[in-house]
Amino acid sequence: AAFAYGLNNAGRDIRVLVYDLGGGTFDVTLVDIEGSAINVIATDGNHKLGGKDWDDRLIQHVAEAFQQKHGVNPLEELSSYHDLRQKCVSAKISLTRRPKVNIFHDYGSKVLRLAVDRPRFETLTADLLGRAQALTESVLRAAQADPSSIDVVLLAGGSTRMPMVRTALTEFFGRAP
Repeated sequence: AAFAYGLNNAGRDIRVLVYDLGGGTFDVTLVDIEGSAINVIATDGNHKLGGKDWDDRLIQHVAEAFQQKHGVNPLEELSSYHDLRQKCVSAKISLTRRPKVNIFHDYGSKVLRLAVDRPRFETLTADLLGRAQALTESVLRAAQADPSSIDVVLLAGGSTRMPMVRTALTEFFGRAP
């Protein structure tokens, strides 16, 4: 992402933070683009933190609600688990554009309709975003940089579309990524 951005901005001297939150991994890298040179200043990441973790939290939330209402765990059967995963991934994506979604799940002739709004989803996953924030701060410390020294925050990875990610980055860096 930094190289592509650098090629499109050749001739400018800028400091770019690449925030890459994909489906299964998170990486954050600070680079200086000076003319046609791109220098990596600091990088960090977690190969066990990604959009799948947000999916898993939502799956767990729905499964707990199902179990509380019906007394059975819908995650015990593989086909039910896969169906619930698909519905929760779709719900997470929808929450990017809409403030509220309804998740319907049936298992063992029992049905659950659960409304999930964006604030609830963000509460369920706040610690995940906190882990990404800690790694971002770690990169800045390693580079002896502060948020105001970053010219551009470049987003990569589908999970950066979540409003909570963009809001947190805007608050931290004082401008939108």
